[in-house]
Amino acid sequence: MQIRIALLVCLALFAVSACSDDDPATTDPGTAPFSINGTLKFNKDISIPDDARLIVLWIVSAGNPDYAYVFGEGSISSADNSFQLSFDEAPPAIALNDGRLGVGMVFLTTDQGLHQDLLLEGDLLSDGFLGAISGKALIYVSGSPDSIEFREWAGDFESGFNLGKGVEQQSGFDTFAPDDDNNLELLIDDDASAFWFPNWT
Repeated sequence: MQIRIALLVCLALFAVSACSDDDPATTDPGTAPFSINGTLKFNKDISIPDDARLIVLWIVSAGNPDYAYVFGEGSISSADNSFQLSFDEAPPAIALNDGRLGVGMVFLTTDQGLHQDLLLEGDLLSDGFLGAISGKALIYVSGSPDSIEFREWAGDFESGFNLGKGVEQQSGFDTFAPDDDNNLELLIDDDASAFWFPNWT
């Protein structure tokens, strides 16, 4: 499914132990709790309103019709231009492809209608889009990664929560690879063309 993000939607995620001072951006992959954090990068001089929300949208294409599921919400700090997302439980089965593989995209929005546990079908549009983590996703694997045959790249991840970077393919669908980036950036820009969202579905 080609998720068209003309104006866009929003997201958040999890994995094993809490962040240490030596590694401020991510925790180790695994089971909940899981946290990621990083900095805000402003492409434009955009003022972030007080009601802005950082959320995770999980994309599910293993069934018919395709849909997205809102699960997880983080926070941003204008004082030091930082963001944080954390989880203390695994995403529900409805947020996973075949109940086993989760792909969560992180977005910043002012759309208050994108509430926790909301299921969305069709085109995903939001007048409140402010930014996102471009080219990366939160990857959740339930059970053995090698058992997920419909997306072979899932075998490169660990069970539980991970951070993945998109890998653009010349033909066919894009893929994801494990990412240990300790300098995550949440890009602030209201123009969807400034972002790359891997077409992995």
